[in-house]
Amino acid sequence: MTPVHPFRRTLIALALACASGSALTADWATVATERGKKIEIDRDSVLRAEGGKKVAWGRLVLSEADAEKTGYAMVQALNRYDCQSLKFATIKRVYLDAGQRILREERTGSDGEISLMPGTLDEKLFREVCQPPGAEELRQVAEQAGRAARAAANNPGDGGRIERTEMVNIKPDLREAAAAAREEMASSKKAAGDKGTEKVTDKSAEKPVDKAAAKPGAPAKVDAGRAEATKADAAKAEPVKPEAPKTAEAAPKKPEPPAIKVPPIGHSEIPLPPRPRPRPVAPVALAAKKPAEPAAAVMVPPQVVHGDIQWAYEGEFGPQNWGRLKPEWTQCATGRTQSPIDIRDGIKVDLPQIQFDYKSTYFTVVDTGHTVQVNVGEGSSITLVGKRYELVQFHFHKPSEERVNGKVYDMVAHLVHKDLDGNLAVVAVLLDRGTEHPLFNTLWAYLPLQKNVESRPDVSIDLAKLLPEKRDYYTYMGSLSEPPCTEGVTWLVMKDPLQLSPEQIGIFGHLYRNNARPVQSANGRLIKQSR
Repeated sequence: MTPVHPFRRTLIALALACASGSALTADWATVATERGKKIEIDRDSVLRAEGGKKVAWGRLVLSEADAEKTGYAMVQALNRYDCQSLKFATIKRVYLDAGQRILREERTGSDGEISLMPGTLDEKLFREVCQPPGAEELRQVAEQAGRAARAAANNPGDGGRIERTEMVNIKPDLREAAAAAREEMASSKKAAGDKGTEKVTDKSAEKPVDKAAAKPGAPAKVDAGRAEATKADAAKAEPVKPEAPKTAEAAPKKPEPPAIKVPPIGHSEIPLPPRPRPRPVAPVALAAKKPAEPAAAVMVPPQVVHGDIQWAYEGEFGPQNWGRLKPEWTQCATGRTQSPIDIRDGIKVDLPQIQFDYKSTYFTVVDTGHTVQVNVGEGSSITLVGKRYELVQFHFHKPSEERVNGKVYDMVAHLVHKDLDGNLAVVAVLLDRGTEHPLFNTLWAYLPLQKNVESRPDVSIDLAKLLPEKRDYYTYMGSLSEPPCTEGVTWLVMKDPLQLSPEQIGIFGHLYRNNARPVQSANGRLIKQSR
């Protein structure tokens, strides 16, 4: 896990401490609305961190119908935004009811950053937080600098100290400019006292705010005033009040926020779509009998995750060459604990039960170009030996990547979980030819018509239906079964398969005839199984 910079730790602690009392009473401004949901920001909460990063509180307000399903009316999230690399991470979430009473709080960790997807609510919040300061804000900081300069003259012994409450309503870029002006003014005053009648002039006081201050990413240069003192009137000296920027010169048009680069498909930290309470999934039965209404389709970026090099399951860019395509993928060829494997000779022991806490959830479906992936709402998890892993997404392979004593199954579902430290645990559910499975009628009904186009149905699924009734399993340490083939993944392969009808298997086969990596050498790995 990447160590947290001391400055970042202090900033996060400050933001959390301030938010405990103020986030609930903040002045929320609406950024965007989408299908009855509102995304809002507390602009006064924006703080600047190191390396072009900013921390801010955002809020998702649900519609009454969604609030009834999820059990909460709004979610407030403390996010850290990287304004240069177009990524963000969620530090904390607070769930509230309609009366703004706290239902629960979650600390999510602060190091796992997620790439922004164009057109999402996350991106709109990013634009609001990372936008450059405007003319009105420059005027405010000029006034703030004037007050700071006068305070420095009246209190020469405070060493240029700036009270936090004095700057609470100024955005981070502007706070830095005001602080710089305050220190410059204090230095001028001290020089005036030391040199007696010698005249001290601050050249920055001869002109208004520099035009460069309005450029994106450039700190605001503020006229800090002019200090002029002699021995006779040193105690009465007061700096000249800074001149506000002129509209014609210092009020340029507000620059457009930086264009969003096309990132890989990611899992949004804002809980969209919302998570409903566990309940019977009525839409499953309906999906088999009548055509589903078209789901809202949202363009997502093409999954060219690794620069210009794309990988495949066949041909020149197939599994036999993955390790040669990029230096970062060498483990695909040289790793000693790669997946999948043929599960044989597992020792039978009293394995601890996997504690599944799967709920009903809204979902999105995307054809990534390598598989069909289903992203789910937050709140579903597994617990294994006291460690909790949250379900992020599940996807499919045909035929099954895993073999059990040499047997190949028609398909497999991989349910990908992640803990707070970023460690992965994958539950593999084997899929065999048999009777129809109602849940898959719902999933296949909302398959997107194009690759890399995300389908967002207005129905929910019961994730527990993805599991067999008997939960015995095999377990071993392996890797991701696709580039970059990262090792250290805990694999949990259910012994009992689920059944799908030939038609349901054929629908996936129409998209992907073969998207399974060949089995890898076990290299003497320990394999355990429930007895």
